[in-house]
Order: sequence, then structure tokens, then C-alpha cells
Amino acid sequence: ASDLCPELRRRSRADAARSSGGGGGGVLVGGAGGGGGDSGRGGGDGGGGGGGGAVPHRLPALFDGVGVQAALKLAIDEAVDDAGVVRDSASDGLGEVRFAKRELAAAVRKSLAELVAKKGDSVLANRLPTLRADRFVLQVVAKQKHRVPGVVRDVSGSGQTLFIEPKEVEGANTKLRQLAKREQTLERAVLQALSKRVGAPAVALELEALHSAVTKVDLAAARARYAAAVGGVPVRFSDHRAEGVALQGLLHPLLLQPAPSEPVERGDVVAQDYELPPHVRAIVITGPNTGGKTVALKNLGLAVLMAKAGLWPVCSEPRGRSLSADASPSAVAAVPWFDAVMADIGDDQSLVQSLSTFSAHVARVRSILQRVSGESLVLLDEVGAGTDPTEGSALGAAVLRRLKATAGLTMCTTHHSSLKTLKYSDPAFENACVEFDDVALAPTYRLLWGVPGRSNAIAIARRLGLQPDVLDDAVESLGAGEADVGELIERMQAEQGEQRALRQQLVGLRDEAEGARRQLEARRLEQEAAAAAEAAASREALQRELDAARAQIADLVAAAKAGADGPAPTPSATLHRLSVIGKRVAGAPKAEAAEAEAAAAA
Repeated sequence: ASDLCPELRRRSRADAARSSGGGGGGVLVGGAGGGGGDSGRGGGDGGGGGGGGAVPHRLPALFDGVGVQAALKLAIDEAVDDAGVVRDSASDGLGEVRFAKRELAAAVRKSLAELVAKKGDSVLANRLPTLRADRFVLQVVAKQKHRVPGVVRDVSGSGQTLFIEPKEVEGANTKLRQLAKREQTLERAVLQALSKRVGAPAVALELEALHSAVTKVDLAAARARYAAAVGGVPVRFSDHRAEGVALQGLLHPLLLQPAPSEPVERGDVVAQDYELPPHVRAIVITGPNTGGKTVALKNLGLAVLMAKAGLWPVCSEPRGRSLSADASPSAVAAVPWFDAVMADIGDDQSLVQSLSTFSAHVARVRSILQRVSGESLVLLDEVGAGTDPTEGSALGAAVLRRLKATAGLTMCTTHHSSLKTLKYSDPAFENACVEFDDVALAPTYRLLWGVPGRSNAIAIARRLGLQPDVLDDAVESLGAGEADVGELIERMQAEQGEQRALRQQLVGLRDEAEGARRQLEARRLEQEAAAAAEAAASREALQRELDAARAQIADLVAAAKAGADGPAPTPSATLHRLSVIGKRVAGAPKAEAAEAEAAAAA
């Protein structure tokens, strides 16, 4: 801490001298209070001022008024090494005691080595001496104990080996134990003296404040390292869902951190888009089992909690959407500030508590309804499941309508078809589904918005090899109405897929057009630069011609003056020179040409 504090202050002053600026590479700050609900919005602020690892000013401010106890640090460093061992120089006599202990231990090992050489393998279970109760012993075969006179200090679990302290080293072992106790006494005295200094009331308070500040800086650095490692993006928070949710290309962070033996590239993980306008208060996700519905719930909940804790989620920049007029240029994701994330995910059935699957869900939903607020995010997995489909569907719809009115945002998964229709009677509801490939009969794990999904139970059963006659019977039992709805949903999904492909194509064309525009702009700049260079060269050449013309005019004037006292130059020669000068100044600027002509006339 004593090293960190002045370094932070130095870098802060350097940043201030350069003036603050945007840019990446800065330290990510999670706020002084940490993340979650007890830190306010400070827990989610992202930092990154100035390039090259600039330190936001509030990091050094954490150390304002905090003593770093440099003298205490020096005293500890002089007394204890980096491994936590008291140094020989920390106390008078400690070095001498340790030296004597080492010398005596070497002598004991030498004596035991000589005994081992004399006794041989028939007497010893192992030729290496060992320690028992801080005394050097030999490992002797139990039946040969009479061959090694001494004290039995221990017995092996099998009883076949005795750990005997030979009488030749009993005195030395006793002396070693005395030296070890003396060493411990001296070490304890050193540590007690340091502890007394640390425990002084004034020092203890400063150290507690220092520990708190260093912990916050360390946490901020850990957040920054994590964001850099996973390629996270900063998040902009909005109040009361004023900006909705914008998380494009969101990746589940745990899927990016597999076992070392199973490396995963970022492109191997399917990204999910979450872009919800402010008026949407409840989302119903449908689709097949194992299609990724629950992962979609967890992905959003985890991203919200990570953002509140100052951890940047992994997602790409929103396309075609301005977050707000005053949005930070570095903020590429937006979520409301949820005061809590409440979830009913999983099956908590319990024989001990007499809870079935349905009862467990009801107990958790009841708790959520009691505690939810207008700024809460609620995640419900398989709402209305575990009971009669008709009653479960009605109960699920009632729960969703209540949460639509009381929660900030609710997202649920379900197989109940009736819940898909809530959107068409209330614009606060929205449908989404996990995509299913009908050709491969496998989920794609992409999240599609605006359309309901199908459970695809019959298609999945067909892929799993269920008997064809059973499947045909199931298809007939569905009835024409269900089949028509399924075909309608299939067409809607196909149209959305076509729109997505068209959108990707348009994005590609836009990128190509932008590339062509940049090339044309670069070519125009090159041409302008070449023209400017050519014009400059022409001006320089003209200036040289003009200077030469002026020199010739001066020569003519001088010759004319000289003619008054001697032979005058021939008129033809003079006219020839004037003609040449006139041709040379013909392209000169008007003022300079007039000046040259006036000089020639003179």
C-alpha cells in the first residue's frame, strides 16, 4: 500500500497535466462501494479516461487522509522475509541459535549415517533417518530392534517398523530440542513486538482504512483485467427503463471459460440479441426443450448483475440504434438500473418439505410477488408448469399480468400456447423464441424476437427414433387448428430468418459502400496533394525565372548608364534581351509582372 498510494497520486497528477480525455486502455472502476445493491450506481460505472492506462482521479482519492505507515512497513520488512519467516537479524542471538542448530543437526545426521552403514538393510526398514517428536530416529525392522539400542519413539501402523532413537544421538537430540525452543522464543518475541505496534489504536484505525482502500483498488483492477480478458464492453445505465434494453450479441461468460482441455473460440458460442423498447414490460419465450430458453433467461440476468457489479458483459455494439444524445461514446450497451434480480429457475421439489415441482414454483412466485418493485427484473422458468395445462396456463397468465404492472421487466419461458397470445391484446407483452432447424431437427440456440416458438415435440421425438405409427397418431390428434397455427409460426420464423439474412446482406453492402467511399476519399486526397505539390513546384520555377529576369534587367540598366560615358549597347541586343525577359515574366503574377516591366522600361 505504501508503494501504491504515491504511484496513484503521481499518475493522477500526470493525467491532470495532460487533461482528461476519452479512449480505451484505462482502469475500470466499479465504484467505491463495490457492486450490487449497496453501492448505488457507482458499482456499475465504467472507467477509461486517457490512453495508456490512465488512473481515474477517484482511485487516488481513496487514499486521501489515509496514513500508509511507511515506518511500520520498513520494520516488518527488516524483521520478516517475503515467505513470512523471521530473519536472523531480527533479534540478538537468533542468528547464533539457528547456526548452532544447523551445525548440531548436521552432526546428528552424520552419526546416523554411520550407524546405517554399520547395521545394513537386514536391520533397517528404510535407510533414511526421519523425525519423530522433533527427534532424529532410525526406521528399524521390529524383529531386529535388539540390534539398535535406544528409545522407541513411534511404531508404524502395521507394527512391522519401529522408530528408534539410537543412544548415540540421544544427548544431541535433546540439545536440538532446546535450541529449537530457544529459536521459537526469540521469533515469538519479534512477532509480539511487531504485533504490539500494529495493534496500537491509532495505527490499527489507519491500517483498517488502508486495507479498505487497497481492497477497492484491487477490486477495480480485477474488474479491468476481467474486462480485458473476455473482451467486455461498458454499460450505460438508464433510470426507470427510459432507454429500454440494448445488449446486442450477448455471450454467456461461462461458455467462454471452459475446461483447459476443451478450448473454445469466441465464434463457437452462439450470441443472443436483447433489444427491448421501454414500453415492453414482459417477454414470453417459447420453443423446444434443450433449445436454450433457460440459458436466455440466465444470460440476461447474469449480464445485469455483472453490470451492477462493475463487470463488463461480453457483447457487440448495438447496430442502428442511438442509445441517447448524451451517451458516453464508449458505452455500447444499455440496461435499466434494476434494484433487484429475482428468479424462479430450476426444480426445488422436496420430499422433506412435501414440495412437488408445482408447489416449489408457487412458493417462489409468491415470494417474488411479495417483494417485487417497479425497478426489479424477474426471471421465471417454465411458468405455470407442473400441473394441469389448462389451469397452469391460466395461472401463468395471471402471474405475468400482475408482474407486468408491478415489476420493471419480466422474462419467462413456457410451453403453454395460450401465453403466446398475450402480446396481441397488450402491447406491453412481447414474444420471443429459440430457433429450431427443421431440416437438421436440432436447435440453433439463436433468440428470435417478435414471433412465438413451437415446442417441436413431435419433430424431436421423430429424431430420437420414436415409432412412426405413434408419431402419425400424434399428428392426427393435434387437429387441423393446431397444425395451421404451427404452419403459421413456421412461416413467421422463416420470414424473420429471411429478414435477418437480408439485414446481414444490407450490412455487408453498407460496409462495402463505406469501404469504397473511404477509397475514393483517399484517392481524392492523394490527387489534391499531388496537385498542390505540382502547383508549389510551378511557383518555385516561376520565382526562379522572375529572379533571373530581374537580374537581366538590372544588367541592362547598368549597361545603359555605362553607355553615357562609353559605347552604348546595340539596340538589337537590348531589344532581344527585353523580349526574352517579357516572355519569362509572361506567366508571373500580375503585380510581379508589372514590377518587372517597369524595371525593364527604366
